[in-house]
Amino acid sequence: RHNEREVLEALGSLATMTDHALTALQTAFVVDGAYVSVPDRVECADPVELLFIVTPDHAPLAVQPRNLIRMGERSRLSVVETYVGFGADTYFTNMVTEVIVGAGAVLEHDKLQIENAHAYHIGSTYMRLGEGSVATSNSVAVGGLLVRNAVTATFAGEHAECTLNGLSLATGAQHIDNHTA
Repeated sequence: RHNEREVLEALGSLATMTDHALTALQTAFVVDGAYVSVPDRVECADPVELLFIVTPDHAPLAVQPRNLIRMGERSRLSVVETYVGFGADTYFTNMVTEVIVGAGAVLEHDKLQIENAHAYHIGSTYMRLGEGSVATSNSVAVGGLLVRNAVTATFAGEHAECTLNGLSLATGAQHIDNHTA
């Protein structure tokens, strides 16, 4: 029950519904996602992979996962979020990831978006960086008809560092864009 209370208190603390309409839509319909919590001074040796697979079956489908990652002080974590879509049917992924990086913590966040040619993917990542923390976010987008990746990083303490990297490989009618704040 302790984790449930932590999740409910933190969920939506970074991704507020008043700021972005698609975040509000995602919040209204969220039914799935992941919660990752790293205690103070714990270094995770292996990456944590969050794998989301969509297999639409002849009908338009909307999936709206919400992820919450909480890192304690001086912790270390590598997270890989992977979004994959099979088949040729159209679907819509509207994902939100909230990341709370504690003071002195180190985060490597990789997002791989490899969805089918008819997919729509809106991805919003919100990070709050504590004092002296270091966060690196790497985004790779190679699938989807329309893809938007938005990263919002908030510096909540001095001497925090944030690096945002991206690679997009589009062909034909694909549209991939990235927004950072």
